[in-house]
Amino acid sequence: KTFAELMEFEQSLNTEEKRAIKEGLDEDSLALFDLLEKPNLRPAEREKIKRVAKDLYSKLKSEYMKIQGLWDKDSTKSDMKIFIKDFLYNDNTGLPHPDYTTEEVYQKAEMIYNYLYRQYEEQIRNCSFVVANQSF
Repeated sequence: KTFAELMEFEQSLNTEEKRAIKEGLDEDSLALFDLLEKPNLRPAEREKIKRVAKDLYSKLKSEYMKIQGLWDKDSTKSDMKIFIKDFLYNDNTGLPHPDYTTEEVYQKAEMIYNYLYRQYEEQIRNCSFVVANQSF
């Protein structure tokens, strides 16, 4: 019975969900991993990038994503951008050097910030759509 339930669960997953499980990441961390990864990384560096993606998303979620009106205030958006750059550039938490140049770190930080902002905009559109189509 358990095996049958596992097979049913596996079949219900979409491709990205399966890939997230295979990589040992949740879907949000997988998205960051995809933005951070680059070709020809050795397996050890690839594993480090997974940890960076997971840790960065966890920190962003606990420190920034819970801020009311985060995307409405230029100061908090700027702080978040700086946090992402600093996190990725830090020797302890960030991308492996010399595999990533300073320029690449800053490019990756910008990509992550833009991705998070697009996700926020999509959530707002989806909420607006639901509210607009809801009957009272």
